[in-house]
Amino acid sequence: MSIRVVTDSTADLPLQLADQLGIDVVPLWVTWAGQQYRDRLDLSPGELYARLPTCRELPRTSQPALGDFLAVYERLLAEGHHIISIHISSKLSGTMECARQARDLLRTKAIAVVDSLAGSLGCGFQAIEAARAVLRGASVAEVLMRVERVRASMQVLFCLDTLAYLERGGRIGKLPAMLGGLLNVKPLLMVKDGAIAALGRARGTRAGLEELLRHARELWPQSGAVTAGIIHGGAAELAQVLQRRLCEVFGLSDILIAETGPAIGTHTGPGAVGLAFYSSPGEVTP
Repeated sequence: MSIRVVTDSTADLPLQLADQLGIDVVPLWVTWAGQQYRDRLDLSPGELYARLPTCRELPRTSQPALGDFLAVYERLLAEGHHIISIHISSKLSGTMECARQARDLLRTKAIAVVDSLAGSLGCGFQAIEAARAVLRGASVAEVLMRVERVRASMQVLFCLDTLAYLERGGRIGKLPAMLGGLLNVKPLLMVKDGAIAALGRARGTRAGLEELLRHARELWPQSGAVTAGIIHGGAAELAQVLQRRLCEVFGLSDILIAETGPAIGTHTGPGAVGLAFYSSPGEVTP
């Protein structure tokens, strides 16, 4: 059987890249002002970040419907594919559970559902590595082992402009008390063991970017080639600043820049900038 990779829209993959690699993306749902939108398809990142600052009521996000997964899985199975389905951390969304339910309903061993234990490009990079391994002719076992190694070294760090969106969305628990509410203080967060954790804080955005780099130095893999990507919420200029600094500090030349879609951006808000990086697993043999 041939292999196809599936992920969800929280992976924040540029749609053109997903198409090039043959990755099927199942969109989450966004409900806003009584209207339902498919993440990135009916509501773009640009539309979200233009409307968020002045909206009275935040959008609500929800996992894909069971039927959304069934439609994708049934089509790929009918085409004769084995499916490797990689999704946002089960600690951040119910998307993983929905994917598992769809697999179980289909009663097939041809679907492997993988918890990325990450979000945004932390999940997206795992899908990218899986798809590239498929294109090189890797087996299902080889692809899954590659994803496991990528996941083991994955780091996802964020500098937010404000905690207000995460707080209003009820996603951060005790983090406001940990990070404080001082004027112009930018909270730094990371994804740790699949959940959001406090990393620190900085006074001002540029200082926040430098703090991200400082933490990145501490977490940077000590061996092997490193792949990195930048994620931003309507903050392309800040993303370019961070890209230049990454090149200066770590000598990287090929850095993917992606914009967080509505499903993630609803909670991180405009002005957020993030960094995802991992150590290349090299050739993987089970």
